[in-house]
Amino acid sequence: MKKRIENLDLIRAVAILLVILCHSIEAIYSMGLIEWESLSIKSQFFRMTFFTLSRIGVPLFLFLSGCLLLNRNYENEKDVKNFYLKNFLNLFICVEIWNILYTIFLLIFPVRSWSIKEGVESLFFLKQVNLPNMWYMPMILGLYLFIPVLATVVKKFNFKYILLLMIPSIFIFFVLPYINKLTDIFYGIKINSILNLSFSGGIYGIYLILGFLIYNQKILKKISNKILILLLFVSFITTCIYQIILFKNKVNYNLWYDFVGILACSIVLFELLSRIKLNLTNKTKALITLISRISLAIFFIHIIIIKVLTYYFNFYIINKPLTVLLLCSITFILSCIIILIFQKCPFIKKRIFMIK
Repeated sequence: MKKRIENLDLIRAVAILLVILCHSIEAIYSMGLIEWESLSIKSQFFRMTFFTLSRIGVPLFLFLSGCLLLNRNYENEKDVKNFYLKNFLNLFICVEIWNILYTIFLLIFPVRSWSIKEGVESLFFLKQVNLPNMWYMPMILGLYLFIPVLATVVKKFNFKYILLLMIPSIFIFFVLPYINKLTDIFYGIKINSILNLSFSGGIYGIYLILGFLIYNQKILKKISNKILILLLFVSFITTCIYQIILFKNKVNYNLWYDFVGILACSIVLFELLSRIKLNLTNKTKALITLISRISLAIFFIHIIIIKVLTYYFNFYIINKPLTVLLLCSITFILSCIIILIFQKCPFIKKRIFMIK
């Protein structure tokens, strides 16, 4: 077994908890503009801050993929073949199994509309399974296809040149659309670019490359922790303020990973967590390592638990913020218990949960 890297285990554990938090918020709140206007100030504050925080989970996972996979050697045909057989193929098989399991669940579950035909289409990636977590898997599989090529490029070029090439993509993918939202609201003006930058990998490819540059190339090493914390605070507050401006102007917006504020928050938090010196007890380290190892299994199974809990049980207690926290906590605990029970079967552990 490869030696665990404590900081990366911590990042992965934080990331999966944020993903569960995100889906718990979406399960309790309708996330629409109409609901926002009807909420109390406290509930608006909770939804805004915790949902913004929860959106950092996916970028952290992408950063981890970038720093781990792009740092490998793909010098010859054997290296590339091993990657596709051990990494890509195993993940592909796992995703296909979950497509089948999700289809069975959706056919039985009395709320979501789903058919066998749609289930077959999901196996060929012609349609996404009707659950909010499964957009991620076709995206990451698509990125995996080009990992050996991308790794060869980023390791041979000086990081300054790579960043220079990424600046236009970051501006067009992360900045320009949100400038346009504001200029459209206040001035009725939009600026459109006709540059085709799809070859850059899009927003998720940028996260992948940045993960490699931040962790492996140490491009932020000269920035002090105090400055990073300040940047995290400013970028987080700016992201919240931007959403408030849109809501105040009757724009129905659901924060996504292509917003520059989320990119900035994710970069800073990833750097802070990767450099923090952990002085933990052995039990705490073991717990973080366990959560990290089963994080992919949690990713797959937690969404079923959320759907079942919110349908069959009255989870609404006192107010929505407390309900979200309760749902998130119970979902996490139940996910871990179920995984620890079923991982005793070697096939489930390897193929369905992909626990290493």
